[in-house]
Amino acid sequence: MLASTAAAFGSGVIRPTLTSLISQHAGSEEQGVVLGLTQSLMSITAIVMPIVAGVLIEHRWLAVWAWVPAAAALCGLISARNTVRAGADTPMPGLAGGVAID
Repeated sequence: MLASTAAAFGSGVIRPTLTSLISQHAGSEEQGVVLGLTQSLMSITAIVMPIVAGVLIEHRWLAVWAWVPAAAALCGLISARNTVRAGADTPMPGLAGGVAID
């Protein structure tokens, strides 16, 4: 019950923030497609991840449950930092050294 409450709170905080950031960084012609794709991916993960979590917990692979998202977050961080460095002449708005400052 506590885990469900924490997950619901996290989703309630992150989804609007993520949607706002995505809509701000997408071009006006692309916003509908990008937001539709984002919402679709969020819905798919909301369906698939509880099943994956149940399998991992059932097999007592709790370390995998912790390390896979950590590895994904690390890949995202590295990708974001490389993207900012590659476009150093035209940095993304709101980013300073890969950290959002809005």
